[in-house]
Amino acid sequence: MRTHPVFDSWDCTPPIVPPRSRLYAVQPIGIGTPFVESLSGYLARLADAHAVSIGNLVLRELSTLESPLFHSSEPGIFHGRFYAMNSLGDSARKWVEALQAATMQGQLRFLTLLPFADLLWPLAIFRRRRAWCGACYTDDRTNGMPVHERLIWTLRAVAVCPQHRRALEELCPNCSKRTKPITAFSRPGYCSRCQAWLGSRDCAGDHPDCSDVEIWSADQVGELLSSAPRLRSLSLRNTFTTNFQTCVDYIAEGNKSAFADAANVHDDRVKAFLDRHCQPQLSTLLRISYHLRIPVTSFLEPDLVRATASWQEAKARIQKARLPSTRSRDNIKAELQRAASEQPPPRLSDIARRLNYVKLDRLYRVDAKLCRRIASNYQKTLQPPGTNAWDKRFCSPKQMQRALEESLEQDIPRSPYHVSIDLGFVGDEPLRRKFPALCRAIQAKIDNYNASRIEVMGRALTAALTEDPPPSLTEMCRRLGYCRPVVIRGHFSELCDQLVERRRAHRVREIEKLRSELHQFSLEDPAVSLEQVCKRVGYSRQQLLRLCREGCAAVVANFERSSRETAQRKLAELRCRVRQIVAMLHQEGTLPSFKRVNALLGKWVLNDWRERVVAIRAAKAELANRS
Repeated sequence: MRTHPVFDSWDCTPPIVPPRSRLYAVQPIGIGTPFVESLSGYLARLADAHAVSIGNLVLRELSTLESPLFHSSEPGIFHGRFYAMNSLGDSARKWVEALQAATMQGQLRFLTLLPFADLLWPLAIFRRRRAWCGACYTDDRTNGMPVHERLIWTLRAVAVCPQHRRALEELCPNCSKRTKPITAFSRPGYCSRCQAWLGSRDCAGDHPDCSDVEIWSADQVGELLSSAPRLRSLSLRNTFTTNFQTCVDYIAEGNKSAFADAANVHDDRVKAFLDRHCQPQLSTLLRISYHLRIPVTSFLEPDLVRATASWQEAKARIQKARLPSTRSRDNIKAELQRAASEQPPPRLSDIARRLNYVKLDRLYRVDAKLCRRIASNYQKTLQPPGTNAWDKRFCSPKQMQRALEESLEQDIPRSPYHVSIDLGFVGDEPLRRKFPALCRAIQAKIDNYNASRIEVMGRALTAALTEDPPPSLTEMCRRLGYCRPVVIRGHFSELCDQLVERRRAHRVREIEKLRSELHQFSLEDPAVSLEQVCKRVGYSRQQLLRLCREGCAAVVANFERSSRETAQRKLAELRCRVRQIVAMLHQEGTLPSFKRVNALLGKWVLNDWRERVVAIRAAKAELANRS
């Protein structure tokens, strides 16, 4: 009997093919580290991987998506605002979605500041010009890594490379020109103007021209960027507000003014952060972090125990610099009750110092019985052995006299009250009763010192009235070694009023002078930009806008008008020159192609390739119509 062959069964179900990306799935570099790649740098690497320019990649590929990034008819799309793709707004979100759809890479949002979108103030974060560290470029090439642009280089608050401790560069070493953040022909590690290599041969470490605040800011921004993938909080704003309030309560015991003074920010800014009236600027957070020496990431730490551990040093620094502050009755009474059972018994003056008081009056007003018991406990420890219990003398007259004489010998003697407190007395009555002459001599020396100090204060205020510009009262306090102007006002209120009035008048004159200068700048030809005006007058952009908004508007309007006229003039020159070149080539019997016309144009006319294409097409059409 013939048997039929047995064949293996085949599964004819078509295999599941994983989805394919439109573009190469280039892996982002450095996510979770301080040197994470920027999204603009990722776009440049993606274009380089496809051997095309960024302009062709964006215009021919990314702009064809369902949700286009910009209008294809928009002229000059590559300019400074394209650093917005690294930012924290809708523009960055569109770029991330477009590149993720094209490459199927799911973590591109960490190449931007989108993880901090609901925390940071979005304005004035990024540079207007490209910046880089040549040593980082060289390290990438030497270590066989892809040359890439770091996100930290794009931020205005960072002026130093956190890895090599050297200032970031903005001038190309070959053509000595600055470049825009991203252009149609940008390449990682190369100048977009002359295409020269930007790597540095000198990769040495710390440069002496880098200040401590610049290095601190760079390190803190690096830690902030590296923490982005670990931030799982639904609302960073709520976490920041909670941690900031806890920080103020822990470091300055809720005293917003003391916290603001130590952090070198205005009181209103601290209150605005706590009341959620405004979003914090990155520069403000870095200033608070630098002056308090606490990491920025501690404000975003969901675990308050770990965040509090980094605030210990700042708390000690603020408490040391603060003036004696008022305490609640409950806190003072609880401290007195603990001191009454301490062994060995403390002095009442030591308890006052714990609570930041100079005198004992406040303690006696809270609970006089407890204070007398604490003083009695301490006095018992001072009684020499073998004395009777009813003998209340714990300090001999010789000890009192010696303590007073030592105080009198000092240049700035201690008052009899403080001497008596150190000896264990409650007040200075025993010393004044037994040694009235010594006490009067000490008080006279103290009065003479205070009189000389007040005289110096008066001379300094009188001299300040003749200074130009006149100093502020805060500056006078720093010169004289006082904490607040209330001390100076208590002795020379009229001189202080005169100084304030002179400073106010000086400010008015300066503002009028500034307005006059801005008016002159608005009439200059060629026109100057507002940034150039800021450098000339020595004010920041925000200060100028606050002091002379109308003058700034006039300068900006004049510069924009001049820029439009210059652009129109260059465009007219370009069209005229193109017509001449096309006509010349036509007479020679040569095809006026874009390459030939562009080569004859050179770089002395408008260097916008899109306008050149339009001008060449118009000239050829005009020539065809005539013929």
